[in-house]
Amino acid sequence: MIKRVFDIILSFVVILLFLPSLILISLLILILNGRPIFFIHKRIGKNFKKIGILKFRTMSNSRNFSSSFDLLNQERVTVLGKFLRKYKLDELPQFINVFKGDLSIVGPRPEVEKWINKNVQEWEIILSVRPGLTDLASIKFSDEEELLYKAKNPEDLYENEILPAKINLYKEYVYSNNIFTDIMIIHKTVNKIIFK
Repeated sequence: MIKRVFDIILSFVVILLFLPSLILISLLILILNGRPIFFIHKRIGKNFKKIGILKFRTMSNSRNFSSSFDLLNQERVTVLGKFLRKYKLDELPQFINVFKGDLSIVGPRPEVEKWINKNVQEWEIILSVRPGLTDLASIKFSDEEELLYKAKNPEDLYENEILPAKINLYKEYVYSNNIFTDIMIIHKTVNKIIFK
């Protein structure tokens, strides 16, 4: 209950503070790249509920993307999109997801159904809590997109190395999460973005 109140208050404050930026980015995408302004990642949320995660569109066409591997075509990333991705500004709309209750500020990042179906028992533990915008795995693998882009077989790297490490960190969070852990993770995330 305390965590949800924290999420509502913080997401509301962030949305208000960044409202001018949200409007400006929306207008820039519309002017430079056309519609749509947003795209929706289909993910699995708490208790295996299907959710749609909002992001600013950073690629040159209007497809929705179902997995991170669809996003590896760097040639289709717009100039504005590269800037938004670098500073994680493309993820600002996800605070709307937090306010709605699809996400928490801190929690295991929501995954696509494909990977969850490969290890349902592990995900039953992980998805007992609300997924989040950031967590220790997000910080550790902040360069994940670059790692996957450089890999000869991105899916193999993700399935056999990155995802197992993420799952361990997700479970660690589930077993030990509290408001102080969340504040620490938020602090580390902000530092990672600013000093990247």
